[in-house]
Amino acid sequence: MYKIHLADMKQMKLSGPVKEFWLKNNRIYYVEDDTGYLKSTDLNGADEKTLVGRTMYQVQLFNGSFYYTLNAAGGSIANGPGMLFRYDIAGGKEVKLSDRAVTSFYIGAAGIYYVSEGLDWGLYKVTADGGNVWLVKDRIASTLLTDAGIVYTLTYQEGTYSAK
Repeated sequence: MYKIHLADMKQMKLSGPVKEFWLKNNRIYYVEDDTGYLKSTDLNGADEKTLVGRTMYQVQLFNGSFYYTLNAAGGSIANGPGMLFRYDIAGGKEVKLSDRAVTSFYIGAAGIYYVSEGLDWGLYKVTADGGNVWLVKDRIASTLLTDAGIVYTLTYQEGTYSAK
């Protein structure tokens, strides 16, 4: 990752290769390409910190927290099923949110939802106290998160449904 000074167009190296990066509170947060770790640095590439020292996938930043999956089997299958976690930037804490393997997740004003395709397949919601509610006990084909909840279709049944 590089920074370009617009006055003289010189490049300044801030870090090694990154998969994704975000700017928040005068820091750059990024997923390191080689390791998949979540790291941060200041705007000049100094004060580098490793925030989560495990390979993460499906990383999203929402309301000052990173949401991501860690491979459930401990392997390195990119975007495979994994357990859902949240890392709070302000508190510096990591919290496990799912109690089963997650294939995809959705975060927004309506809440945190995830789809599992394991033995307990279906659609789940993470409650405010960190619990998991099984909303739909069926195979989910597609989903769309709205401000009011989540809309979904089923794999073996026609129609569009919603849940809160």
